[in-house]
Amino acid sequence: MKNPSPKLALDFHNIWIRIWGAFQKPLLQHTWEAVCQSQSVDQVVIATNSEKVRTVAASFGAMVVLTGEHKCGTDRIAEVASGICSEDDLILNVQGDEVGIRPSEIETLIAAINSSPEADMGTLAIPIRAEEQILDPSCVKVVFSELTRRAIYFSRSPIPYWRTNASQCARPQAFLHIGVYGFRHAFLRRLTQSPATHLEKAEMLEQLRALELGAHICVGIVDEHVKGIDTLEDYERHQAIRRAT
Repeated sequence: MKNPSPKLALDFHNIWIRIWGAFQKPLLQHTWEAVCQSQSVDQVVIATNSEKVRTVAASFGAMVVLTGEHKCGTDRIAEVASGICSEDDLILNVQGDEVGIRPSEIETLIAAINSSPEADMGTLAIPIRAEEQILDPSCVKVVFSELTRRAIYFSRSPIPYWRTNASQCARPQAFLHIGVYGFRHAFLRRLTQSPATHLEKAEMLEQLRALELGAHICVGIVDEHVKGIDTLEDYERHQAIRRAT
C-alpha cells in the first residue's frame, strides 16, 4: 500500500513578524522555505487568524488559510485539515517559530509515522547533551520504548529518573522533545474534540492528552535541532548563526 502524502500546515498565529537582519525576510518565511524543501510534503499551508500574518505570508507566495479563534495551534490545524485533507492524509504541524527546522527533520518524522501503521501520531526527539536541560522545566523530556520507539511519557521533570547509587546500571540517555507533530487525520479530529485531561493540565503539555486517550505516539530521533524562537535572546542567537554561515 502506498504511503499517503502528508500535508503540512504551519501555525503562524503567534509568530513574530520580524525582519531578519540583513536578509530582509520575515521570520515566518524562513520556516516556510525550510519545510517547502521537504520532498515528502505535497502541500504547505500557513494557518492563521491574523490578517497581518496572511498579508505578509501572501507577499512571499505562501498558501494561507484564515481560521477562526482557537486556544492552540492543534485546533487551528484541525480546522484547516477538515477542509482540505482526506482521511488518508498525514497532517504535520510545525510552529512558525521553528525557523531552524531542517527538511531532514521533517523527513525523519514522516518516515517514523509511515513505518508504524499502528501509530496515531508522531513527534521528534534529540539526545540531551547538556545537564542543565535535564533540570530545566522549559525543556520537555520524553521517554519511549527502545524496541518500538513508542512514547511512554512526556514531562517537564527530569525523566527517566536515575538513582545515583544504582551502580548496577549505566545512566540512561535522556531525550529532549521537539514540538513538531504528525497526525493521522482521524486521530487529530478525536484529539481536538476531546477535553483537556488531568495530566495535560498539570504539566501544560497537550501531548499528554493524546497519551491519556490511549494514542500510539511514535518518536523519530534526530541528531541536531536548532531551537525555535520564543524570546528576544533566541532571536539574537539565530541572527548570529545566520551571519556566521
